[in-house]
Amino acid sequence: MEKQKPKLTSETEIKKDFEQVKAQMREEFLQLEEEQINIEIELNENQEEIKQIRREHSRLDSLLWNIKLIINYPDKEQGLKKEKTDLSKRKSDLQTGFMNKRRNRWEIERLEEEIETKEGERKSLVDSLNHAKRIIFEHTGDAVDQNSDLIRVKSEIERAKEANLQHNERFNALYNRNKEIQERKIKLVWEVLNGEALRAAGINLEDTSHTLEVFGYGGSRWETQFCSDAYKEVDKIGSVFESMQDLPPKQENITFGICEIKGIKSIILRQRQTLDDRGGYSYTLLASFDDNLWEKFDWNGMSIIKAILNDPIMKFLFLKCGPYIPWVLHGNEVLIKRVTNLIFWLESNFREIIPLENVAAGTIENIENPEKEPTTKEIPPEEANPEHWARVLAALPESVRKKVRIFIGNAGRNALDWGVKTMFFSPKRS
Repeated sequence: MEKQKPKLTSETEIKKDFEQVKAQMREEFLQLEEEQINIEIELNENQEEIKQIRREHSRLDSLLWNIKLIINYPDKEQGLKKEKTDLSKRKSDLQTGFMNKRRNRWEIERLEEEIETKEGERKSLVDSLNHAKRIIFEHTGDAVDQNSDLIRVKSEIERAKEANLQHNERFNALYNRNKEIQERKIKLVWEVLNGEALRAAGINLEDTSHTLEVFGYGGSRWETQFCSDAYKEVDKIGSVFESMQDLPPKQENITFGICEIKGIKSIILRQRQTLDDRGGYSYTLLASFDDNLWEKFDWNGMSIIKAILNDPIMKFLFLKCGPYIPWVLHGNEVLIKRVTNLIFWLESNFREIIPLENVAAGTIENIENPEKEPTTKEIPPEEANPEHWARVLAALPESVRKKVRIFIGNAGRNALDWGVKTMFFSPKRS
């Protein structure tokens, strides 16, 4: 019987396998995010209780330290007395000894300094003892001078400390689990960048011609987080991204758009981050892609933004793990491969955009704005998303899409510095 040849996997089957792998990774990522959100809600709701536990832990530690000081005081005092007596005896021997006193004078002076130091240590120890007794008296309401009383109080404090630690265990477990989730989320990002997700679907990419340039500013402090070669000139004016006019306080809303800054056509993503640090810092990400990717997305920058923000792993990478985003560095094969893997993943997120019917003439005029000054137009909240604007741009000719420089958010005068010509924004709710 003739042996059958193995069936070759078709491109369609490979793509199907990849989509399954991608769906599984996204599902896991979303589950992790949901768990993380619930943990952070619980931790935030119990901030006062957590602070109280920590304060009590610190107080009990202080009590234990003072108890031990009182218990150990007699031995320490005896030790200092002995050291001082020994020094005094050596001094006396030098003063009355056979040797010439003048030759021993420097040694006598040194011993006198040591004796004075020991006396200072003894006085400091007495002061510490009295302070410790006051603290313990405030805690117990009684003077505890007997060792038996001290040991009893010490045992009581240790039991209270153990109970405090057990009470804190649940919160510590939440903090640890939160850390584990974050590490797993980052690992999923690396599975994309290092190609593990592709290999799991049997994909081996050979085309390494893609390019990607990125720039990140702010987020946790006012400085550049990362900057590829193409954005070196932008780095010099990084402070223009410190404005938070487009980012509502106490929220992590995302504003976004397509800009051309220092001659580089880019997508721009912005978000207020690190809210617990003086109200937060604006984080700005600029990303520039090669024409092949733009062509894949029909020169529709909002479609690219949609492919990033609608994918939980990509959104996390571009907004929360920006320094991990690879860019092409000449001769660095590892980075080139990571760029290839990332671009493939992004391109796989492309979906045909249904053009929006009856785009308002005023909207088109604003998009095609030929003026030097940026134009602004108010929009309802439901339109402030990349899906809507991808459909708006899809309704325009390709020649217009290639020139679009719009931003969804009210950046004010900063829009000019960001290379934006038109802003569409939803008014702040009172």
